[in-house]
Parts: sequence; C-alpha cells; structure tokens
Amino acid sequence: KNPGAVRNQLMDVSDLLPTLGRLAGIKFDVQSKLDGIDQWDVINQGGFPVRYEVANIDDVLGFGSLISFGYKFVNGTLSNGIYDGWLSTNINNGSTDPIDYALNVLGSTTSRAIMSIQKRNRLTIDRILNLRAVSKVQCSNGISKNPCDLLKAPCLFNIYEDPCEENNLVNERPGVFRAMMMRYNDRKRFIVPTKRKPSDPACDPINFDMNWNWWQNDTSS
Repeated sequence: KNPGAVRNQLMDVSDLLPTLGRLAGIKFDVQSKLDGIDQWDVINQGGFPVRYEVANIDDVLGFGSLISFGYKFVNGTLSNGIYDGWLSTNINNGSTDPIDYALNVLGSTTSRAIMSIQKRNRLTIDRILNLRAVSKVQCSNGISKNPCDLLKAPCLFNIYEDPCEENNLVNERPGVFRAMMMRYNDRKRFIVPTKRKPSDPACDPINFDMNWNWWQNDTSS
C-alpha cells in the first residue's frame, strides 16, 4: 500500500517487544513507558513510517551513532579503530550454495511449523532465491571515495544512496553534519546510564558445561 515506507522506515531493537507483544495479543499499559514502537502495521501492511530516528550511544566506551532521515552520523571508536573498517569482503557472506540454503530454510523447524498453518503464498525455492537477490546490498569491495577515519573525527553517510558507508559526506554536507552532531549530542545528554558491570571470569561458560548461565544472585533490583 505504501512502497516508500520500507525505504524510509527505521526499526530499533526496542521495537521488538511491543511489535511481538501485539502479535501475541499482549496490551501494554501506557504507564509502562516503553521505548519501543509497535511496527507491525509497517511490516505487514506497508503502513506509513512511525520511526525516523535511531540512536546508539555507548556512554562507557565513548562511541555511538545516530540515524535520521536517511543520514547516519558516526562518532568515536574503540580498540584503536580495528573494527572501523570492513568486517569481510566475502561476497557470499559465508553462505552456502544458494539451493542448499533454500532447502535448509524450507526444511527448518520454523518453516515446517509455518507451512502447517499457511495455505497461501508459501515459500518456495524460487521465492527464497528471489528474496535473497533483491535484498542483497551491492558494495564496491571497500573502495572509498571519501574515506572515514573515526580516530580523527566523526563521519557522515547517506545510507540510502551509500548503504555500505563508503563515502564520508562531512565536507560535502557540512550543514547536515552540524545538525546531526547537535542532535547526537542532544540525545547523548538524556541517555539512561548503563547498568553494565566489569567482566567476571566466574561467568565463563566453561564453568557451566559450555552454557551461558546465572553465576551469582542479582541484588540490583
């Protein structure tokens, strides 16, 4: 109904709770003050976008990003920048043969469960391959016209036109850059302090038959 919604819509991890909650028939009290937004109408019906901005700010390590109306502002780094570049140049992203992949999807427990109740528009090998093809993001294998160096300064990208974040627009869009930086700093002032604690070697899965598990009583609540 609204094809442009997919392009303009953003989704934050906090949106998962109210969205999945609605599917499960859960009505959240207004007083719960959830950060998330119910995105089901956009996902299922192509409704109009309900979120135009997503901020990800780490108040401990000192880095973060802000996505707003197609632009992404990135500030700070960690580990001396070793994670700032491309994670992989593997064009297949480590995936298996496309046909094998499709067969694995169709044979999965989740797929079989959905197929048992879905009578129309079922997944097929051809549909899976087509979905993968149209959703694939084409990049230039790390060749950047205006490279970003977060060790020196923040960067700005147009993620609609440059989804691989290869072209730093700080010099080309100075007005947008200043506006994004001001908005980022404004959001930063109101973030809730993290409750993360220093790592504890006692929680290592090796101590619990290689499973993640509670290892001490939580007295914070």
